[in-house]
Amino acid sequence: MCIRDRIESITAHLADGRALPAKVVARDRVRQIALLRVEADDLPAPARASREELEAGRFVLAFGDPFGAGPRVAPLTTFGVVSAMHKLDPRIDAVQTDAGMNDANVGGPLIDLRGRLIGINLLVMPDRFGRNSGVGYAVPVWSIEKVLPQLRAGKDIAPGFLGISGLEPLPAGGYRFPKVVPDGPAHGAGLRDGDVLLALDGRPAAGFATVRDVILAIRGRLAGETMVLEVRRGGEKLVLRVVLDPRPEG
Repeated sequence: MCIRDRIESITAHLADGRALPAKVVARDRVRQIALLRVEADDLPAPARASREELEAGRFVLAFGDPFGAGPRVAPLTTFGVVSAMHKLDPRIDAVQTDAGMNDANVGGPLIDLRGRLIGINLLVMPDRFGRNSGVGYAVPVWSIEKVLPQLRAGKDIAPGFLGISGLEPLPAGGYRFPKVVPDGPAHGAGLRDGDVLLALDGRPAAGFATVRDVILAIRGRLAGETMVLEVRRGGEKLVLRVVLDPRPEG
Protein backbone atom coordinates (compact mmCIF):
# COMPACT_ATOMS: atom_id res chain seq x y z
CA MET A 1 0.00 0.00 0.00
CA CYS A 2 1.43 3.38 -0.98
CA ILE A 3 1.43 6.41 1.30
CA ARG A 4 -1.38 8.06 -0.66
CA ASP A 5 -3.69 5.13 0.09
CA ARG A 6 -3.08 5.55 3.83
CA ILE A 7 -3.92 9.28 3.94
CA GLU A 8 -7.33 9.92 5.49
CA SER A 9 -7.46 13.70 5.05
CA ILE A 10 -5.27 16.73 4.35
CA THR A 11 -5.97 20.29 5.52
CA ALA A 12 -4.16 23.31 4.09
CA HIS A 13 -3.78 26.14 6.61
CA LEU A 14 -3.29 29.56 5.03
CA ALA A 15 -1.79 32.67 6.58
CA ASP A 16 -5.15 34.45 6.42
CA GLY A 17 -6.66 31.87 8.78
CA ARG A 18 -8.46 29.72 6.23
CA ALA A 19 -8.32 25.95 6.66
CA LEU A 20 -9.10 24.22 3.37
CA PRO A 21 -9.44 20.53 2.54
CA ALA A 22 -6.80 19.41 0.06
CA LYS A 23 -6.30 16.40 -2.17
CA VAL A 24 -3.11 14.87 -3.52
CA VAL A 25 -2.93 15.34 -7.28
CA ALA A 26 0.39 13.55 -7.81
CA ARG A 27 3.62 12.72 -6.03
CA ASP A 28 7.24 13.13 -7.06
CA ARG A 29 9.26 10.57 -5.10
CA VAL A 30 12.50 11.79 -6.66
CA ARG A 31 12.18 15.31 -5.26
CA GLN A 32 10.13 14.15 -2.24
CA ILE A 33 7.25 16.53 -2.92
CA ALA A 34 3.54 16.24 -3.61
CA LEU A 35 1.17 18.52 -5.52
CA LEU A 36 -2.02 19.35 -3.61
CA ARG A 37 -5.26 20.81 -4.92
CA VAL A 38 -7.63 23.03 -2.94
CA GLU A 39 -10.89 24.62 -4.09
CA ALA A 40 -10.20 28.31 -3.58
CA ASP A 41 -9.39 31.52 -5.40
CA ASP A 42 -6.76 34.18 -4.75
CA LEU A 43 -4.28 31.83 -3.15
CA PRO A 44 -1.10 33.67 -2.14
CA ALA A 45 2.16 32.69 -3.81
CA PRO A 46 5.65 33.87 -2.89
CA ALA A 47 8.04 35.39 -5.39
CA ARG A 48 10.67 32.95 -6.60
CA ALA A 49 14.40 33.34 -6.32
CA SER A 50 16.50 33.33 -9.45
CA ARG A 51 18.86 30.43 -10.05
CA GLU A 52 21.44 32.73 -11.60
CA GLU A 53 21.89 34.92 -8.52
CA LEU A 54 21.86 32.17 -5.90
CA GLU A 55 25.35 31.19 -4.80
CA ALA A 56 27.31 29.88 -1.84
CA GLY A 57 27.43 32.39 1.00
CA ARG A 58 23.95 33.84 0.50
CA PHE A 59 21.90 34.15 3.69
CA VAL A 60 18.76 32.02 3.87
CA LEU A 61 15.91 31.20 6.26
CA ALA A 62 14.30 27.79 6.73
CA PHE A 63 10.73 27.59 8.04
CA GLY A 64 8.83 24.72 9.62
CA ASP A 65 5.83 23.84 11.77
CA PRO A 66 7.06 21.21 14.25
CA PHE A 67 3.99 21.27 16.49
CA GLY A 68 1.34 21.28 13.79
CA ALA A 69 -0.05 24.56 15.08
CA GLY A 70 -0.65 26.00 11.62
CA PRO A 71 -1.01 29.80 11.36
CA ARG A 72 -1.96 30.24 15.02
CA VAL A 73 1.68 30.57 16.07
CA ALA A 74 4.83 31.83 14.40
CA PRO A 75 6.66 29.11 12.45
CA LEU A 76 9.96 27.62 13.55
CA THR A 77 12.66 29.67 11.84
CA THR A 78 16.34 28.82 11.44
CA PHE A 79 19.01 30.95 9.82
CA GLY A 80 22.12 30.13 7.81
CA VAL A 81 23.86 30.43 4.47
CA VAL A 82 23.88 28.52 1.22
CA SER A 83 26.78 26.10 1.64
CA ALA A 84 26.90 24.72 -1.90
CA MET A 85 24.99 24.31 -5.14
CA HIS A 86 25.25 20.84 -6.59
CA LYS A 87 23.39 17.71 -7.57
CA LEU A 88 21.97 15.71 -4.69
CA ASP A 89 21.91 12.73 -7.03
CA PRO A 90 22.08 12.37 -10.84
CA ARG A 91 18.45 13.43 -11.30
CA ILE A 92 18.04 16.73 -9.46
CA ASP A 93 19.82 19.88 -8.38
CA ALA A 94 20.08 20.65 -4.68
CA VAL A 95 20.71 23.66 -2.50
CA GLN A 96 22.83 22.77 0.53
CA THR A 97 22.57 24.97 3.61
CA ASP A 98 23.80 25.06 7.20
CA ALA A 99 20.47 26.50 8.40
CA GLY A 100 19.17 24.18 11.14
CA MET A 101 17.38 21.36 9.35
CA ASN A 102 15.57 18.40 10.87
CA ASP A 103 12.18 16.70 10.78
CA ALA A 104 10.54 19.91 12.05
CA ASN A 105 11.05 21.88 8.83
CA VAL A 106 10.93 19.12 6.20
CA GLY A 107 8.42 20.28 3.60
CA GLY A 108 8.76 23.90 4.64
CA PRO A 109 10.20 26.66 2.47
CA LEU A 110 13.78 27.85 2.20
CA ILE A 111 13.71 31.58 1.42
CA ASP A 112 16.19 34.38 0.88
CA LEU A 113 16.29 37.65 2.81
CA ARG A 114 13.93 39.26 0.31
CA GLY A 115 11.25 36.68 1.07
CA ARG A 116 11.64 34.86 -2.22
CA LEU A 117 11.19 31.11 -2.40
CA ILE A 118 14.39 29.17 -3.04
CA GLY A 119 13.09 25.66 -2.54
CA ILE A 120 11.43 23.06 -0.34
CA ASN A 121 13.35 21.63 2.61
CA LEU A 122 14.02 17.92 2.77
CA LEU A 123 15.85 15.55 5.07
CA VAL A 124 18.56 13.53 3.35
CA MET A 125 20.23 10.43 4.80
CA PRO A 126 19.65 11.27 8.48
CA ASP A 127 21.35 8.00 9.46
CA ARG A 128 24.53 9.27 7.81
CA PHE A 129 24.43 13.00 8.50
CA GLY A 130 22.29 13.05 11.64
CA ARG A 131 19.26 15.24 12.19
CA ASN A 132 21.04 18.36 13.42
CA SER A 133 24.35 18.09 11.61
CA GLY A 134 24.45 21.39 9.76
CA VAL A 135 24.04 19.52 6.47
CA GLY A 136 20.61 20.45 5.17
CA TYR A 137 19.13 20.41 1.68
CA ALA A 138 16.33 21.96 -0.29
CA VAL A 139 14.92 20.98 -3.66
CA PRO A 140 15.17 24.23 -5.63
CA VAL A 141 12.06 25.81 -7.08
CA TRP A 142 13.44 25.68 -10.64
CA SER A 143 13.76 21.89 -10.34
CA ILE A 144 10.17 21.64 -9.14
CA GLU A 145 8.88 23.87 -11.94
CA LYS A 146 10.27 21.45 -14.54
CA VAL A 147 7.94 18.68 -13.40
CA LEU A 148 4.83 20.71 -12.54
CA PRO A 149 3.10 20.00 -15.90
CA GLN A 150 3.43 16.28 -15.31
CA LEU A 151 2.22 16.54 -11.71
CA ARG A 152 -0.72 18.75 -12.72
CA ALA A 153 -1.72 16.01 -15.16
CA GLY A 154 -1.90 13.58 -12.23
CA LYS A 155 1.19 11.63 -13.23
CA ASP A 156 3.40 10.42 -10.39
CA ILE A 157 7.19 10.55 -10.75
CA ALA A 158 9.20 7.72 -9.25
CA PRO A 159 12.83 6.62 -9.32
CA GLY A 160 13.48 3.70 -11.63
CA PHE A 161 14.04 0.15 -10.41
CA LEU A 162 16.22 -2.12 -12.55
CA GLY A 163 15.96 -5.17 -10.31
CA ILE A 164 19.55 -6.15 -9.50
CA SER A 165 21.19 -6.91 -6.18
CA GLY A 166 24.71 -5.51 -6.21
CA LEU A 167 27.37 -5.23 -8.87
CA GLU A 168 30.85 -6.77 -8.83
CA PRO A 169 34.00 -5.33 -10.46
CA LEU A 170 36.00 -7.92 -12.39
CA PRO A 171 39.82 -8.19 -12.10
CA ALA A 172 40.20 -7.87 -15.85
CA GLY A 173 37.83 -4.90 -15.98
CA GLY A 174 34.10 -4.61 -16.36
CA TYR A 175 31.28 -5.47 -13.99
CA ARG A 176 29.23 -8.57 -13.24
CA PHE A 177 25.62 -8.79 -12.10
CA PRO A 178 25.90 -11.35 -9.25
CA LYS A 179 22.18 -11.50 -8.49
CA VAL A 180 19.16 -10.50 -10.54
CA VAL A 181 15.93 -9.99 -8.63
CA PRO A 182 13.40 -12.68 -9.62
CA ASP A 183 10.37 -11.28 -11.44
CA GLY A 184 12.02 -7.83 -11.58
CA PRO A 185 12.18 -5.79 -14.80
CA ALA A 186 15.77 -6.81 -15.63
CA HIS A 187 14.92 -10.49 -15.14
CA GLY A 188 11.85 -10.09 -17.32
CA ALA A 189 14.01 -8.57 -20.07
CA GLY A 190 16.37 -11.56 -19.97
CA LEU A 191 19.17 -10.54 -17.58
CA ARG A 192 20.52 -13.47 -15.56
CA ASP A 193 22.84 -14.02 -12.59
CA GLY A 194 26.48 -13.79 -13.66
CA ASP A 195 25.93 -11.73 -16.83
CA VAL A 196 28.77 -9.27 -17.46
CA LEU A 197 27.99 -5.66 -18.35
CA LEU A 198 29.57 -4.50 -21.62
CA ALA A 199 27.70 -1.21 -22.06
CA LEU A 200 24.94 0.77 -20.37
CA ASP A 201 22.78 2.92 -22.67
CA GLY A 202 25.57 2.82 -25.23
CA ARG A 203 28.30 3.80 -22.79
CA PRO A 204 31.02 1.13 -22.57
CA ALA A 205 31.47 -0.43 -19.14
CA ALA A 206 35.15 0.53 -19.32
CA GLY A 207 34.04 4.17 -19.19
CA PHE A 208 32.83 3.76 -15.61
CA ALA A 209 35.70 4.14 -13.16
CA THR A 210 33.98 2.47 -10.20
CA VAL A 211 30.95 0.40 -9.24
CA ARG A 212 29.49 3.56 -7.69
CA ASP A 213 29.62 5.31 -11.07
CA VAL A 214 27.57 2.53 -12.64
CA ILE A 215 25.07 2.54 -9.77
CA LEU A 216 24.67 6.32 -10.01
CA ALA A 217 23.98 6.03 -13.74
CA ILE A 218 21.29 3.45 -13.02
CA ARG A 219 19.83 5.51 -10.17
CA GLY A 220 19.60 8.52 -12.46
CA ARG A 221 16.81 6.93 -14.47
CA LEU A 222 13.07 7.20 -13.81
CA ALA A 223 10.32 4.61 -13.73
CA GLY A 224 8.90 4.00 -17.20
CA GLU A 225 12.15 4.81 -18.98
CA THR A 226 13.94 2.18 -21.05
CA MET A 227 17.50 1.19 -20.19
CA VAL A 228 19.60 -0.66 -22.77
CA LEU A 229 22.06 -3.21 -21.39
CA GLU A 230 24.71 -4.87 -23.50
CA VAL A 231 25.93 -7.96 -21.66
CA ARG A 232 28.10 -11.02 -22.17
CA ARG A 233 26.91 -14.46 -21.12
CA GLY A 234 29.61 -17.03 -21.71
CA GLY A 235 30.70 -16.45 -25.28
CA GLU A 236 27.45 -14.78 -26.29
CA LYS A 237 26.71 -11.05 -26.47
CA LEU A 238 23.17 -9.87 -25.80
CA VAL A 239 21.37 -6.55 -26.05
CA LEU A 240 18.54 -6.22 -23.50
CA ARG A 241 15.97 -3.43 -23.35
CA VAL A 242 14.61 -3.00 -19.81
CA VAL A 243 11.59 -0.84 -18.99
CA LEU A 244 12.21 0.29 -15.41
CA ASP A 245 9.61 -0.26 -12.70
CA PRO A 246 8.97 2.25 -9.90
CA ARG A 247 11.42 1.64 -7.07
CA PRO A 248 9.63 -0.04 -4.16
CA GLU A 249 8.85 2.30 -1.27
CA GLY A 250 10.14 1.76 2.23
